[in-house]
Amino acid sequence: MKDNAMHEYFGEKGLLSSNLSSYEYRIYQEEMSNLIWDMIENNRPGRLAIEASTGLGKTFASLVPVMLWVKNYRKKALFLTATITLQEQLIRKDLPGLMKIMNLDLSYGNLKGRNNYVCRRLANNLFSQGYLSFNDSGEVSSKVFSWICETDTGDLAELSLPSDHPVLPTIASSFHKCSGQHCPYREACFYNQKLKDAREWDIVISNYHLFFSFLLKGKGGLPFSPDIIIFDEAHKMVDAARKASSVEDSL
Repeated sequence: MKDNAMHEYFGEKGLLSSNLSSYEYRIYQEEMSNLIWDMIENNRPGRLAIEASTGLGKTFASLVPVMLWVKNYRKKALFLTATITLQEQLIRKDLPGLMKIMNLDLSYGNLKGRNNYVCRRLANNLFSQGYLSFNDSGEVSSKVFSWICETDTGDLAELSLPSDHPVLPTIASSFHKCSGQHCPYREACFYNQKLKDAREWDIVISNYHLFFSFLLKGKGGLPFSPDIIIFDEAHKMVDAARKASSVEDSL
């Protein structure tokens, strides 16, 4: 294997440069991608920590070699970020864009914490009590009812409501409020379906908080076994682990 295996993608006349009008060649980005490729392609055990400045293009430098490795060897990757915002960027822009450029067909998805998904039981309890008015004559409750009948994911972000809107904690899935096997909607639970889907994805995008919530609460880690884990913005891991040790509703 060539020492500069990633030059085809990150070189001055590589695939990224040829397909992205805003692409700027960065020698350290190419070096970073080669370090990652060398470790995984040559099956070098252990951990690789890389510190790089802002603007280097760390996300692409991580994704490209890992995506190739996942495809070539039928492996599974877990990509962890510090924020949901970056998760959304990876899902909506980075991964589909790179797959098109690299001519790859990989399955992937976004796995958020439990409280980012609606609980059917709690939502239906809300409706059975009559539409609640949040100083809006029941407008939001009506919106939630229509949405829950149509959504495929149950992701509360689809509602486009302010993050502090009082209806959200009322209907969000919760570890403490979960009825488990006794829930009449357990077979249609959005959160459980996401966990099942994640077992099948080639690349799972998630965040530190959810990762450490499973790890620290005696769950034995996420309910699937990745062959590689990429920790983006690793300097934020400690804070995420600390918060996960005191907040349980992400599970």
